[in-house]
Amino acid sequence: PIYLIRTKSELSDVPIHKFAHPIAVEFVDVRDSHDGLSRRYRYFAAGDQGMAMNVHCSDHWEVRGRNAVRNAQMEQEELEFIRQPDPNHERLQAARRALGLDFVAFDYSYDQDGELIVWEANVMPGLGYPEKSEHRSYLRAIAERALILTLNLYYRRSGLEVPECVSQNLEISADAWFDREVVTAA
Repeated sequence: PIYLIRTKSELSDVPIHKFAHPIAVEFVDVRDSHDGLSRRYRYFAAGDQGMAMNVHCSDHWEVRGRNAVRNAQMEQEELEFIRQPDPNHERLQAARRALGLDFVAFDYSYDQDGELIVWEANVMPGLGYPEKSEHRSYLRAIAERALILTLNLYYRRSGLEVPECVSQNLEISADAWFDREVVTAA
């Protein structure tokens, strides 16, 4: 569990004795001044390729998928984010290289001054294929795109020729990805 401690007296409510290795980190308020929501963005990298993967908006200080606000406005905001190249691609790729990682998903936000705050580097990002749903139906397209980036890296690192269907899908822009026909092997 994660606890937000704002005062010294709140620390006594935390069962520190139950933690094997407790850590403390600075709390950074990332609430948007217009709507009061906190946003957590995810960038997925597979080698030098990367993509904007999702954004969760929450009225809670800890932003997770389980407490994200889900409505038409938030879905539209997420679609606008994922249909573009991630604005932090170069910076996050530099971080990936510095960490010596092939695969990583960076979770990040922006502070009150618009500065990038990286929360974590997920070295085992989930690439599960979501069930069909009437809400956020575009999640399958996101998973497909991440898997194409992953396949491309696997083929290149193994020294095998990248199949034409993978290469063709790589050429599709982030925006066009959601309006495309999937290119499959013959």
